[in-house]
Amino acid sequence: MLVGLLIGFFVLNDLTVAVTQLIAPHAGRVDFHVYFAAAQALAHGRSPYISPPPCCFNPRAMIGYTYPPLFAFVLIPLTRLSADDAGRIWLAVNYLSLVGVLLIGVRTARPRLAPETVAWLALVMLASPQIGAAMYGIQVDPLVLLLEAVFAWSVVTNRVPVIGGVALALAVCIKVSPILIAPAIFVLPRDRALQALGGLASGLVAGGLAMLAISGQTVYYFTHVLPSFSGGVINQWDRSLPGVVLRTLGSQGMHPASGLGTTFLALEVVALLAVWVACSRVPGAAGRVLTVAGLLSVVPIFQGVTWDHHLIVEVLVLILLAPLLRAGSPAWILAVGGFLLTGVNQQIVDRWLASRGVEPPHGSGQVILFIAAASIDLIGMVAALSAVLVLAKRLSLRDTVGPRTIPVRSDRGRHIEPHAGSG
Repeated sequence: MLVGLLIGFFVLNDLTVAVTQLIAPHAGRVDFHVYFAAAQALAHGRSPYISPPPCCFNPRAMIGYTYPPLFAFVLIPLTRLSADDAGRIWLAVNYLSLVGVLLIGVRTARPRLAPETVAWLALVMLASPQIGAAMYGIQVDPLVLLLEAVFAWSVVTNRVPVIGGVALALAVCIKVSPILIAPAIFVLPRDRALQALGGLASGLVAGGLAMLAISGQTVYYFTHVLPSFSGGVINQWDRSLPGVVLRTLGSQGMHPASGLGTTFLALEVVALLAVWVACSRVPGAAGRVLTVAGLLSVVPIFQGVTWDHHLIVEVLVLILLAPLLRAGSPAWILAVGGFLLTGVNQQIVDRWLASRGVEPPHGSGQVILFIAAASIDLIGMVAALSAVLVLAKRLSLRDTVGPRTIPVRSDRGRHIEPHAGSG
């Protein structure tokens, strides 16, 4: 009853927001205008990129178009329209993508979700501030999340791995960072893993050749534009671990060397490897679910730049974990609490810090308060990852201990095969 009422309320609210945005998308004043301008430049044979600033961690690295050329190329047909009309079409693509994420996520869930749980997950998506941020900016994230959901479905269900690999390759060609969840392929059986790798490799080769044909700036993107922000930027809107660290150092007048960016990248690789090892120990579909969810959880924590709309990935993480969560358990508290924290509007917190004279902070007490307040979204990301690891530990221990065996003596005085209990 309650969930039905809440869904009804948020459906009406979201429909009002959607209609208002479709009537006046203001596409020229949100992030979509950057994508649209890049598509226009590409359509006229110009570079979609601006020259990145000199090293290091410069927030100006994020001013222009920061995606591979393929995404701008996809938008070229829309450049025949006004920015607002193009924005309306892309909004429709985003709404369809979000519906696809929910449907595919529910089909991916192992074991199957109860109807009530599906209803709660639909409510989560309807009320999600992370999704709201992505829709307000008319971002690309919902489409990328849909492709990641297809990959997750392929891995978890162990079906049509080639399709999963191709979907991930397309996501990588649009945004690059989804390549970091590719290690989930290696929890598949050998023949399936080879098929998925074949799909991924074929997709990446085709996408790479297409981008080289599309724009002469493709190599420049990977050698200059991408490295200019991959180690992080000093920006109050960057929610990742590198972002919080760099923001704190910047508030104290410190200018870190470029080696710190390399350290952040190394930490990300170590974290991805550690999570893969921890989750891959869990057998069966549960292990595949945890591996995909764990890798998805690691990326926004350690990548150089995580804006609020990037946290839309936490929606997919929660959908994947839902069948493994018991209400009130530590993993449930971490997963749900983490999701709620990643939905906190950090900009409101930032304004509060400024109004209290805590930015920049002075003295150790203010520095501690500053770090805690600037890390609310980051704490939520870490909590979601912790939920994955708690589940992985519990399920791997259950498998290690194994079922209880109860020796039963027959009437003839000899032991019968042990009986497996619930453990």
